[in-house]
Amino acid sequence: MEKGEFNKEIGRKLRAIREKLGMTLEQVSDLMDFPNYQTLLNIESGKRSIKAQELSSLAKIYCVDVESILLNKREKPVTVLWRNRNETLELKRREQEFIKICRDYELLEKKCGLEPIEEYKTIRFEHQRLDYDNVKKIADKFVRCYGFGDMPSYSIEKILEESLGIKIIYLDLTGIGSAASTIGDFGAAILVNRREAPWRIKFNIAHEFFHIITWDIVNKEEICCREEEDNIIEKFANCFASCLLLPEKPIIEEVNKRVKNNELSFNDFIYIARKFYVSTEAFLWRLVGLGICNADGVRKSLEEGTIKSLDKEKRKGDWYSVEFPIISERYIYLALKSFGKGLISKGKLAEFLGVERAELPKLLESYGYNEEGERDIACTVSTRHRCSS
Repeated sequence: MEKGEFNKEIGRKLRAIREKLGMTLEQVSDLMDFPNYQTLLNIESGKRSIKAQELSSLAKIYCVDVESILLNKREKPVTVLWRNRNETLELKRREQEFIKICRDYELLEKKCGLEPIEEYKTIRFEHQRLDYDNVKKIADKFVRCYGFGDMPSYSIEKILEESLGIKIIYLDLTGIGSAASTIGDFGAAILVNRREAPWRIKFNIAHEFFHIITWDIVNKEEICCREEEDNIIEKFANCFASCLLLPEKPIIEEVNKRVKNNELSFNDFIYIARKFYVSTEAFLWRLVGLGICNADGVRKSLEEGTIKSLDKEKRKGDWYSVEFPIISERYIYLALKSFGKGLISKGKLAEFLGVERAELPKLLESYGYNEEGERDIACTVSTRHRCSS
Protein backbone atom coordinates (compact mmCIF):
# COMPACT_ATOMS: atom_id res chain seq x y z
CA MET A 1 0.00 0.00 0.00
CA GLU A 2 1.38 3.41 -0.98
CA LYS A 3 2.07 5.96 1.73
CA GLY A 4 -0.80 8.23 0.69
CA GLU A 5 -3.29 5.36 0.73
CA PHE A 6 -1.92 4.12 4.05
CA ASN A 7 -2.41 7.55 5.63
CA LYS A 8 -5.99 7.70 4.34
CA GLU A 9 -6.78 4.21 5.68
CA ILE A 10 -5.34 4.96 9.14
CA GLY A 11 -7.13 8.31 9.20
CA ARG A 12 -10.45 6.70 8.26
CA LYS A 13 -10.13 4.15 11.09
CA LEU A 14 -9.22 6.81 13.65
CA ARG A 15 -12.18 8.94 12.64
CA ALA A 16 -14.55 5.94 12.84
CA ILE A 17 -13.34 5.10 16.36
CA ARG A 18 -13.62 8.73 17.51
CA GLU A 19 -17.15 9.08 16.16
CA LYS A 20 -18.20 5.76 17.71
CA LEU A 21 -17.14 7.13 21.10
CA GLY A 22 -18.98 10.38 20.43
CA MET A 23 -15.83 12.50 20.82
CA THR A 24 -15.34 15.74 18.91
CA LEU A 25 -12.21 16.86 17.08
CA GLU A 26 -11.77 19.58 19.69
CA GLN A 27 -12.02 17.16 22.65
CA VAL A 28 -9.43 14.76 21.25
CA SER A 29 -7.14 17.58 20.13
CA ASP A 30 -7.15 18.98 23.67
CA LEU A 31 -6.23 15.57 25.09
CA MET A 32 -3.44 15.28 22.50
CA ASP A 33 -2.17 18.83 23.20
CA PHE A 34 -2.46 19.70 19.53
CA PRO A 35 -2.38 23.49 18.89
CA ASN A 36 -5.81 23.23 17.20
CA TYR A 37 -8.18 20.63 15.83
CA GLN A 38 -6.87 21.09 12.27
CA THR A 39 -3.92 18.79 13.04
CA LEU A 40 -6.22 15.90 13.91
CA LEU A 41 -8.50 16.70 10.98
CA ASN A 42 -5.51 16.48 8.62
CA ILE A 43 -4.54 13.10 10.14
CA GLU A 44 -8.08 11.74 9.77
CA SER A 45 -8.30 12.93 6.16
CA GLY A 46 -4.94 11.39 5.28
CA LYS A 47 -3.32 14.73 4.48
CA ARG A 48 -0.75 14.31 7.27
CA SER A 49 1.18 11.24 8.39
CA ILE A 50 0.65 10.21 11.98
CA LYS A 51 3.71 9.80 14.18
CA ALA A 52 4.23 6.61 16.17
CA GLN A 53 3.88 8.41 19.51
CA GLU A 54 0.71 10.15 18.33
CA LEU A 55 -0.80 6.84 17.27
CA SER A 56 0.08 5.32 20.65
CA SER A 57 -1.49 8.29 22.48
CA LEU A 58 -4.67 8.14 20.39
CA ALA A 59 -4.95 4.40 21.02
CA LYS A 60 -4.86 5.10 24.78
CA ILE A 61 -7.48 7.85 24.50
CA TYR A 62 -9.74 5.56 22.46
CA CYS A 63 -8.96 2.49 24.61
CA VAL A 64 -7.97 0.31 21.65
CA ASP A 65 -4.86 -1.61 20.58
CA VAL A 66 -2.45 0.03 18.17
CA GLU A 67 -2.41 -3.30 16.33
CA SER A 68 -6.17 -3.19 15.78
CA ILE A 69 -5.69 0.10 13.91
CA LEU A 70 -2.64 -0.93 11.91
CA LEU A 71 -3.58 -4.52 11.07
CA ASN A 72 -7.20 -3.88 10.07
CA LYS A 73 -8.48 -6.33 12.70
CA ARG A 74 -12.23 -6.75 12.42
CA GLU A 75 -13.66 -7.59 15.81
CA LYS A 76 -17.23 -8.67 16.42
CA PRO A 77 -19.46 -6.05 18.06
CA VAL A 78 -19.96 -6.58 21.78
CA THR A 79 -23.01 -5.66 23.86
CA VAL A 80 -22.24 -4.41 27.37
CA LEU A 81 -25.16 -4.54 29.77
CA TRP A 82 -25.39 -1.55 32.12
CA ARG A 83 -28.12 -0.64 34.57
CA ASN A 84 -29.80 2.62 33.55
CA ARG A 85 -27.34 3.09 30.71
CA ASN A 86 -26.41 6.74 30.25
CA GLU A 87 -24.82 7.47 26.88
CA THR A 88 -22.04 9.69 28.23
CA LEU A 89 -18.57 9.98 26.77
CA GLU A 90 -16.98 8.62 29.95
CA LEU A 91 -19.23 5.55 29.93
CA LYS A 92 -18.39 4.82 26.29
CA ARG A 93 -14.66 5.11 27.00
CA ARG A 94 -14.86 2.87 30.05
CA GLU A 95 -16.92 0.39 28.04
CA GLN A 96 -14.29 0.38 25.30
CA GLU A 97 -11.55 -0.07 27.91
CA PHE A 98 -13.48 -2.97 29.47
CA ILE A 99 -13.77 -4.75 26.11
CA LYS A 100 -10.08 -4.16 25.36
CA ILE A 101 -9.05 -5.64 28.72
CA CYS A 102 -11.27 -8.67 28.07
CA ARG A 103 -9.52 -9.26 24.76
CA ASP A 104 -6.10 -8.78 26.39
CA TYR A 105 -7.17 -11.19 29.14
CA GLU A 106 -7.99 -13.84 26.54
CA LEU A 107 -4.66 -13.22 24.79
CA LEU A 108 -2.75 -13.68 28.06
CA GLU A 109 -4.59 -16.94 28.71
CA LYS A 110 -3.51 -18.20 25.31
CA LYS A 111 0.11 -17.11 25.85
CA CYS A 112 0.13 -19.04 29.13
CA GLY A 113 -1.24 -22.12 27.36
CA LEU A 114 -4.53 -22.17 29.28
CA GLU A 115 -7.57 -23.76 27.73
CA PRO A 116 -10.63 -21.50 27.83
CA ILE A 117 -13.10 -22.29 30.61
CA GLU A 118 -16.73 -21.80 29.62
CA GLU A 119 -18.51 -23.68 32.37
CA TYR A 120 -20.97 -20.80 32.70
CA LYS A 121 -22.50 -21.92 29.37
CA THR A 122 -23.73 -25.12 31.00
CA ILE A 123 -25.80 -23.19 33.54
CA ARG A 124 -29.40 -22.87 32.50
CA PHE A 125 -32.60 -22.12 34.34
CA GLU A 126 -35.04 -25.02 34.33
CA HIS A 127 -37.71 -22.81 32.79
CA GLN A 128 -37.46 -20.00 30.28
CA ARG A 129 -39.92 -17.97 32.35
CA LEU A 130 -38.22 -16.43 35.37
CA ASP A 131 -39.85 -16.22 38.78
CA TYR A 132 -38.60 -15.71 42.33
CA ASP A 133 -38.85 -19.40 43.29
CA ASN A 134 -36.73 -20.45 40.33
CA VAL A 135 -34.20 -17.70 41.02
CA LYS A 136 -33.82 -18.85 44.64
CA LYS A 137 -33.46 -22.49 43.58
CA ILE A 138 -30.66 -21.78 41.12
CA ALA A 139 -28.81 -19.67 43.74
CA ASP A 140 -29.12 -22.50 46.30
CA LYS A 141 -27.88 -24.97 43.69
CA PHE A 142 -24.75 -22.88 43.08
CA VAL A 143 -23.92 -22.76 46.76
CA ARG A 144 -24.22 -26.55 46.99
CA CYS A 145 -22.52 -27.56 43.75
CA TYR A 146 -19.65 -25.12 43.27
CA GLY A 147 -17.95 -25.07 46.66
CA PHE A 148 -19.03 -21.61 47.79
CA GLY A 149 -19.14 -22.74 51.40
CA ASP A 150 -21.15 -21.10 54.18
CA MET A 151 -19.83 -17.61 53.36
CA PRO A 152 -19.77 -17.26 49.56
CA SER A 153 -18.62 -13.61 49.56
CA TYR A 154 -15.11 -14.79 50.39
CA SER A 155 -14.85 -17.14 47.42
CA ILE A 156 -17.13 -15.74 44.72
CA GLU A 157 -14.41 -14.16 42.54
CA LYS A 158 -12.20 -17.26 42.60
CA ILE A 159 -15.06 -19.61 41.74
CA LEU A 160 -16.42 -17.45 38.94
CA GLU A 161 -12.99 -16.96 37.34
CA GLU A 162 -11.26 -20.27 38.05
CA SER A 163 -14.21 -22.69 37.84
CA LEU A 164 -16.76 -21.01 35.58
CA GLY A 165 -14.48 -19.00 33.30
CA ILE A 166 -16.07 -15.58 33.91
CA LYS A 167 -13.56 -12.74 33.70
CA ILE A 168 -13.90 -10.14 36.48
CA ILE A 169 -12.46 -6.68 35.81
CA TYR A 170 -12.09 -3.91 38.40
CA LEU A 171 -12.00 -0.30 37.14
CA ASP A 172 -12.78 3.11 38.55
CA LEU A 173 -16.40 3.76 37.50
CA THR A 174 -16.98 6.79 39.72
CA GLY A 175 -19.85 8.81 38.29
CA ILE A 176 -20.59 6.13 35.69
CA GLY A 177 -22.13 3.15 37.46
CA SER A 178 -21.63 0.25 39.84
CA ALA A 179 -21.18 -2.67 37.47
CA ALA A 180 -21.80 -4.11 34.01
CA SER A 181 -21.56 -7.45 32.24
CA THR A 182 -21.01 -8.84 28.77
CA ILE A 183 -20.53 -11.98 26.70
CA GLY A 184 -18.31 -11.73 23.62
CA ASP A 185 -15.96 -13.81 21.51
CA PHE A 186 -13.57 -13.65 24.49
CA GLY A 187 -16.14 -15.26 26.80
CA ALA A 188 -18.19 -13.85 29.68
CA ALA A 189 -17.00 -10.92 31.78
CA ILE A 190 -18.14 -8.74 34.68
CA LEU A 191 -17.03 -5.14 35.23
CA VAL A 192 -17.23 -3.67 38.74
CA ASN A 193 -16.44 -0.31 40.29
CA ARG A 194 -13.37 -0.83 42.46
CA ARG A 195 -14.05 2.43 44.31
CA GLU A 196 -17.15 1.11 46.05
CA ALA A 197 -17.30 -0.56 49.45
CA PRO A 198 -15.74 -4.06 49.30
CA TRP A 199 -18.97 -5.73 50.45
CA ARG A 200 -20.93 -3.81 47.82
CA ILE A 201 -18.49 -5.03 45.15
CA LYS A 202 -19.25 -8.63 46.16
CA PHE A 203 -22.98 -8.04 45.80
CA ASN A 204 -22.50 -6.37 42.40
CA ILE A 205 -20.49 -9.35 41.16
CA ALA A 206 -23.25 -11.74 42.23
CA HIS A 207 -25.86 -9.46 40.65
CA GLU A 208 -24.04 -9.36 37.30
CA PHE A 209 -23.45 -13.12 37.49
CA PHE A 210 -27.22 -13.49 37.27
CA HIS A 211 -27.21 -11.47 34.05
CA ILE A 212 -24.51 -13.73 32.60
CA ILE A 213 -26.46 -16.93 33.22
CA THR A 214 -29.71 -15.41 31.92
CA TRP A 215 -28.04 -13.65 28.96
CA ASP A 216 -30.04 -15.54 26.31
CA ILE A 217 -33.47 -15.35 27.92
CA VAL A 218 -33.92 -11.69 28.92
CA ASN A 219 -34.63 -8.50 27.02
CA LYS A 220 -31.45 -6.44 27.44
CA GLU A 221 -33.11 -3.24 26.27
CA GLU A 222 -35.56 -3.54 29.14
CA ILE A 223 -32.75 -3.76 31.68
CA CYS A 224 -30.84 -0.77 30.27
CA CYS A 225 -33.81 1.55 29.79
CA ARG A 226 -35.89 1.12 32.94
CA GLU A 227 -35.32 2.36 36.49
CA GLU A 228 -34.12 -0.41 38.82
CA GLU A 229 -37.04 -0.09 41.25
CA ASP A 230 -39.48 -0.72 38.37
CA ASN A 231 -37.43 -3.43 36.67
CA ILE A 232 -38.42 -7.00 37.48
CA ILE A 233 -35.22 -8.45 35.96
CA GLU A 234 -33.10 -6.26 38.22
CA LYS A 235 -35.19 -7.37 41.19
CA PHE A 236 -34.57 -10.99 40.20
CA ALA A 237 -30.83 -10.24 39.98
CA ASN A 238 -30.85 -8.70 43.47
CA CYS A 239 -32.79 -11.69 44.81
CA PHE A 240 -30.28 -14.07 43.22
CA ALA A 241 -27.31 -12.15 44.66
CA SER A 242 -28.86 -12.09 48.12
CA CYS A 243 -29.62 -15.84 48.12
CA LEU A 244 -26.19 -16.68 46.71
CA LEU A 245 -24.19 -14.64 49.22
CA LEU A 246 -26.42 -15.38 52.23
CA PRO A 247 -27.27 -19.12 52.20
CA GLU A 248 -30.33 -20.00 54.25
CA LYS A 249 -28.95 -22.61 56.66
CA PRO A 250 -25.81 -20.72 57.86
CA ILE A 251 -27.81 -17.50 58.19
CA ILE A 252 -30.50 -19.12 60.35
CA GLU A 253 -27.85 -20.80 62.51
CA GLU A 254 -26.06 -17.49 63.03
CA VAL A 255 -29.27 -15.68 63.93
CA ASN A 256 -30.33 -18.39 66.37
CA LYS A 257 -27.03 -18.04 68.24
CA ARG A 258 -27.79 -14.42 69.09
CA VAL A 259 -31.55 -14.02 69.23
CA LYS A 260 -32.97 -13.31 72.71
CA ASN A 261 -36.65 -12.89 73.45
CA ASN A 262 -37.29 -12.96 69.70
CA GLU A 263 -35.09 -9.88 69.21
CA LEU A 264 -31.72 -9.02 67.73
CA SER A 265 -29.90 -5.77 68.48
CA PHE A 266 -28.66 -3.48 65.72
CA ASN A 267 -25.14 -4.48 66.72
CA ASP A 268 -26.04 -8.13 66.15
CA PHE A 269 -27.40 -7.37 62.69
CA ILE A 270 -24.25 -5.47 61.76
CA TYR A 271 -21.96 -8.12 63.24
CA ILE A 272 -23.56 -10.92 61.21
CA ALA A 273 -23.61 -8.83 58.03
CA ARG A 274 -19.90 -8.09 58.45
CA LYS A 275 -19.20 -11.75 59.12
CA PHE A 276 -20.85 -12.73 55.82
CA TYR A 277 -19.19 -9.73 54.11
CA VAL A 278 -22.39 -8.11 52.85
CA SER A 279 -24.08 -4.80 53.54
CA THR A 280 -26.33 -4.66 56.58
CA GLU A 281 -29.20 -3.53 54.35
CA ALA A 282 -28.79 -6.58 52.08
CA PHE A 283 -28.66 -8.81 55.15
CA LEU A 284 -31.86 -7.32 56.61
CA TRP A 285 -33.78 -7.82 53.36
CA ARG A 286 -32.51 -11.39 53.18
CA LEU A 287 -34.00 -11.96 56.64
CA VAL A 288 -37.27 -10.60 55.31
CA GLY A 289 -37.11 -13.11 52.46
CA LEU A 290 -36.52 -15.92 54.94
CA GLY A 291 -39.49 -14.83 57.02
CA ILE A 292 -37.31 -13.93 60.00
CA CYS A 293 -37.94 -10.17 59.90
CA ASN A 294 -40.95 -8.07 59.01
CA ALA A 295 -40.65 -5.97 55.82
CA ASP A 296 -42.34 -2.92 57.34
CA GLY A 297 -40.09 -3.05 60.39
CA VAL A 298 -36.93 -3.29 58.27
CA ARG A 299 -38.08 -0.46 56.04
CA LYS A 300 -38.81 1.72 59.05
CA SER A 301 -35.43 0.98 60.65
CA LEU A 302 -33.59 1.87 57.44
CA GLU A 303 -35.59 5.07 56.92
CA GLU A 304 -34.90 6.23 60.48
CA GLY A 305 -31.18 6.04 59.68
CA THR A 306 -29.92 4.82 63.06
CA ILE A 307 -28.80 1.44 61.81
CA LYS A 308 -27.15 3.00 58.76
CA SER A 309 -25.19 5.44 60.95
CA LEU A 310 -24.13 2.65 63.29
CA ASP A 311 -23.20 0.46 60.33
CA LYS A 312 -21.00 3.20 58.85
CA GLU A 313 -19.24 3.68 62.18
CA LYS A 314 -18.62 -0.05 62.69
CA ARG A 315 -17.26 -0.55 59.16
CA LYS A 316 -14.67 2.22 59.12
CA GLY A 317 -11.83 -0.26 59.30
CA ASP A 318 -13.29 -2.51 56.60
CA TRP A 319 -12.40 -0.16 53.75
CA TYR A 320 -9.15 -0.57 51.85
CA SER A 321 -7.18 1.69 49.52
CA VAL A 322 -5.69 0.72 46.17
CA GLU A 323 -2.57 2.45 44.85
CA PHE A 324 -2.38 0.83 41.41
CA PRO A 325 -5.11 -0.26 38.99
CA ILE A 326 -6.21 -3.72 40.14
CA ILE A 327 -7.90 -4.87 36.92
CA SER A 328 -8.02 -8.47 38.19
CA GLU A 329 -5.80 -10.62 40.38
CA ARG A 330 -5.85 -13.48 37.87
CA TYR A 331 -5.27 -11.10 34.96
CA ILE A 332 -2.19 -9.65 36.68
CA TYR A 333 -0.93 -13.16 37.44
CA LEU A 334 -1.22 -14.09 33.74
CA ALA A 335 0.50 -10.87 32.65
CA LEU A 336 3.40 -11.40 35.07
CA LYS A 337 3.66 -15.04 34.07
CA SER A 338 3.84 -14.09 30.38
CA PHE A 339 6.49 -11.48 31.18
CA GLY A 340 8.45 -13.91 33.33
CA LYS A 341 8.50 -16.43 30.48
CA GLY A 342 9.72 -13.78 28.06
CA LEU A 343 6.51 -13.96 26.02
CA ILE A 344 5.79 -10.23 26.26
CA SER A 345 8.05 -7.19 26.47
CA LYS A 346 8.33 -4.75 29.34
CA GLY A 347 6.47 -2.14 27.31
CA LYS A 348 3.66 -4.58 26.53
CA LEU A 349 3.45 -5.55 30.20
CA ALA A 350 2.99 -1.90 31.15
CA GLU A 351 0.22 -1.62 28.54
CA PHE A 352 -1.53 -4.75 29.83
CA LEU A 353 -1.38 -3.49 33.42
CA GLY A 354 -2.58 0.00 32.52
CA VAL A 355 0.43 1.90 33.84
CA GLU A 356 3.10 4.11 32.31
CA ARG A 357 6.40 2.36 31.68
CA ALA A 358 8.09 4.55 34.28
CA GLU A 359 5.67 3.21 36.91
CA LEU A 360 6.36 -0.41 36.05
CA PRO A 361 9.40 -1.02 38.34
CA LYS A 362 7.44 0.04 41.42
CA LEU A 363 4.47 -2.09 40.42
CA LEU A 364 6.67 -5.12 39.73
CA GLU A 365 8.38 -4.68 43.09
CA SER A 366 4.98 -4.68 44.83
CA TYR A 367 4.36 -8.12 43.30
CA GLY A 368 7.83 -9.46 44.12
CA TYR A 369 9.33 -9.11 40.64
CA ASN A 370 12.51 -7.27 39.70
CA GLU A 371 12.63 -4.79 36.81
CA GLU A 372 14.29 -7.22 34.41
CA GLY A 373 11.67 -9.91 34.95
CA GLU A 374 12.20 -13.46 36.11
CA ARG A 375 12.16 -16.69 34.21
CA ASP A 376 9.76 -19.26 35.58
CA ILE A 377 11.42 -22.12 37.43
CA ALA A 378 9.69 -25.37 36.56
CA CYS A 379 9.73 -28.85 37.99
CA THR A 380 8.12 -32.02 36.73
CA VAL A 381 4.91 -33.05 38.46
CA SER A 382 2.55 -35.96 38.02
CA THR A 383 -1.10 -35.25 37.23
CA ARG A 384 -2.06 -38.83 38.11
CA HIS A 385 -1.22 -38.74 41.79
CA ARG A 386 -4.00 -40.08 44.01
CA CYS A 387 -4.45 -39.91 47.74
CA SER A 388 -4.15 -43.24 49.47
CA SER A 389 -7.27 -44.42 51.25
